[in-house]
Amino acid sequence: MNKQSKVHSLPAGTYTEHTIPKRNGKVRKICAPDADLLRYQRSKLPDLYRMFTARAYSHGVDDVFHGFVPDKNCVTAARAHIGYDMTLMMDISEFFDSVQRSVFPAGSITDDSSFYHSEGNYCAQGYATSPILANIAIIPIIKEIQVFLSDLLNDEFAFTIYADDLQISFNYELNRRFKQRVEDIIAVVTACFTLANFRINSNKTRLRHAKYGYRRILGINVGNDHIRASRKTIRKLRAAKHSGNGPSAGGLSTWSKCYPPKSVQEADVAFAQRVASIERMYTTFDYSANRHLIPPIVPVSVT
Repeated sequence: MNKQSKVHSLPAGTYTEHTIPKRNGKVRKICAPDADLLRYQRSKLPDLYRMFTARAYSHGVDDVFHGFVPDKNCVTAARAHIGYDMTLMMDISEFFDSVQRSVFPAGSITDDSSFYHSEGNYCAQGYATSPILANIAIIPIIKEIQVFLSDLLNDEFAFTIYADDLQISFNYELNRRFKQRVEDIIAVVTACFTLANFRINSNKTRLRHAKYGYRRILGINVGNDHIRASRKTIRKLRAAKHSGNGPSAGGLSTWSKCYPPKSVQEADVAFAQRVASIERMYTTFDYSANRHLIPPIVPVSVT
């Protein structure tokens, strides 16, 4: 099967649907909006982000989402899993295509027909609005899973989602019930998504153990106290430098440094500077010269 293209019309513009064959025999559908439709969709993003933030915060899952969210990225997701014994990773199959228009309330901003495929009424890959709409759609599911994990793991876990990738980290327990516990997590997560008309791709479910080395999460190696670039990234960077591919080498170099978003970097720097200033204050404080500033110790009688 060769690549096929078809033009569709929406109220705010048109888009071209590209059907691209994959190596496994299936096809991938990419919808490329024209300039007018893309401009319209982008104009609605601020309102959609506000809706997502309000709903995620009200459900208590705002820290779980790291994909398509301001001030979050793969690095912030990976950092949440530092120090755990193992990480369970699962994948949502055909994520955007499974987000139907019917899951959103009628009459709200999410009911805009320009956000969905003209025939299937789903969030198409390639639309500017599909990522944040997909996040909004799964907030109740993520809340259910979070409540289950809190009860099962006594709040000693890390839970993140980046696009269609879920990551759950926890510590190992040396008992016979541990294997059953992992199987319960997989079964419950799968059931929660299945009941909401999503599907978990069981072929991509992985359990990575810290005792075997770094746990690779979202392309980043996660250790006991730090994160670092994967060997694959380092090899790509070395190859790009050797071939003289400057743009590729520059991008890979930045990615290999595992930078969080700029706002998070600034917050980390501010915190480090504050800690350093406090340490300097205590190390340079002359107690003998400033003895009068120290309050006297008043003995307390115990009856």
